[in-house]
Amino acid sequence: MVLISEKRNNRNIKNVHKNILGSAIDYLLSPKSFRILFTFIYIIAIKSFIQFTITRRYFVPTEEQPQYKVIQWLLVRSLAILYFISFLSIKSQLLGLFGKNGVLPIVENVKKKREKKKAFIDSPSIFLLVQPYKITDSFLTNCCNYGLLCSTLLFLDICPTLNLFLLFTVYLSFKNCGGEFFQLQFDNLMLDTTFWTILLPPFRFIPFVSLNGSGFYHYSIWWMFHWMSIRLFFASGICKISSGDSSWSEGVALNYHFWTQPMPIWTSYIFNELPQTIKKLGCWYHFIVEIFSPILLMIPCFINFNVLNLILLQVFILASGNYGVFNLNSIIISATFWDDSILPFSFRNLISKWIVSNNDAIGSLIYEGFFVILALAIVISTLCLSYIPLSNLTRGMLDINISLYQRYMYVARFGLLNYYGLFASMTTTRREVIFKGSHDGKEWLQYEFNWKPGDLNRRPDLIIGHLPRLEWRLWFAQFETFGMSKSQWFENFCQRLLENQPEVVNMLRKNPFHSKKPKYLRCEIAAYEFSDNNPFHRISHKKQKEKDEQQQLPPLETDSQGNILKSRFEDDGTWWRKEKSYLYYPTMTLCENKLAFIMQQ
Repeated sequence: MVLISEKRNNRNIKNVHKNILGSAIDYLLSPKSFRILFTFIYIIAIKSFIQFTITRRYFVPTEEQPQYKVIQWLLVRSLAILYFISFLSIKSQLLGLFGKNGVLPIVENVKKKREKKKAFIDSPSIFLLVQPYKITDSFLTNCCNYGLLCSTLLFLDICPTLNLFLLFTVYLSFKNCGGEFFQLQFDNLMLDTTFWTILLPPFRFIPFVSLNGSGFYHYSIWWMFHWMSIRLFFASGICKISSGDSSWSEGVALNYHFWTQPMPIWTSYIFNELPQTIKKLGCWYHFIVEIFSPILLMIPCFINFNVLNLILLQVFILASGNYGVFNLNSIIISATFWDDSILPFSFRNLISKWIVSNNDAIGSLIYEGFFVILALAIVISTLCLSYIPLSNLTRGMLDINISLYQRYMYVARFGLLNYYGLFASMTTTRREVIFKGSHDGKEWLQYEFNWKPGDLNRRPDLIIGHLPRLEWRLWFAQFETFGMSKSQWFENFCQRLLENQPEVVNMLRKNPFHSKKPKYLRCEIAAYEFSDNNPFHRISHKKQKEKDEQQQLPPLETDSQGNILKSRFEDDGTWWRKEKSYLYYPTMTLCENKLAFIMQQ
């Protein structure tokens, strides 16, 4: 009786805690709270800007002013590396995705866009300035080669402003004409970061010639990276609260994240086997760092501690899954809060010999005034337009000024001032689309991808930097159904498989139809989970075996006659297990070189 009453008391305490937490979240999600929050953020931001650009610049002795010359040099070198990795990744899948025989040929997208008036204004891209017949596979390949060349020159500090502008232009062109495969937040963050780096002085478009900017302008543009931390980290934390997802509010999101994320790697299994307490603490750590660290940095307060926390969070995410260069880019943004004093003195002296730094004291009053006006115009317009992506956090609870929204949409065409917020709602299941081909409609052979789950006994590969865009897009297919308006890319991919198109099937790990193309293709969908047979689970299970035996285990599921029910997983391999698969798309075949559906009961 005592044990029963204790359990009831514990249950009542938990219910009280849930009710308190629920009431607190409801208040935080009210329009009034969001108005107060945004007002507070903008007050902190304005105070930070004044302190960073005016107080430090004009009221602190020159020898005591923080310097960012070496940090800026490292920022540009790091961005060059990210671009080299990104264009190398794009080139490896370029013809299969965007080539003449690819899934979404860029030339076809360009033809559609050119039919509209003001096509270039609505969707800026160098591809729209070229006649469609000139957009060949070699032309697209050369665009990637130019990207690799410009990133190399940028790393070598040769005409950095010019090369940054060219990299921005080529990357934006792919984004605006790449369709479904270039609509990721990773691409937006690259463009956002590049734009502010282009505006950093000194401006060097040709060798041995540099144009200096005033100190106020230089500090103002550098402060825009600080504002990016609010738009990136703070927004990512708030969106998880505003989504109302209970897995985040209850601290259990990491129970699902490692095996439901788009591209798990083999280290994801290690993180998934962490104790529940650790994963719950990790979830709250995620919240605290994303929401509070950017605010404390803007005050500023505990700079080194908060920067290290932001970087550490990105390292954890990077080590547990593949997100292209997104986390590396986020680390670069975090590091802009540091000044040169954080670096070893010997390293600063060595690098300073190679740096062409901005001369803040440019002398002319008119010149200084021009850069002051330009800096204020950039900062004020950016703060105003940033309200639009931040207001997306409220999910329609706050009114948006139509005129401001129209101006924002014009800027957004260039990939700037984007909304950021990964995994606002945690996915708690994983369903994979399985592609199978057949010659006779009876024996079906499965296609295998390089990175997405397929073979249950294949260990996920470790991948950093490279972004498999087709497989990333296929992860989102689990939330879509047949006949959706954006299914054209999917049907194109299926048609390329039936055609056995070399550019497309070469992106796969296993094509079971090398010699003869399949006659039929069908797409199934099945739920996947990490298997308990993986070596990391066996190790952790053995360590906790004695502890688990002492706990009261839940009763086994039985039917009406008391027989133990079988597992819902049909197949169980070394690394993955999956449930029974169901038809996702009607069976397809080619009829007069066009995709045809075979409707079956």
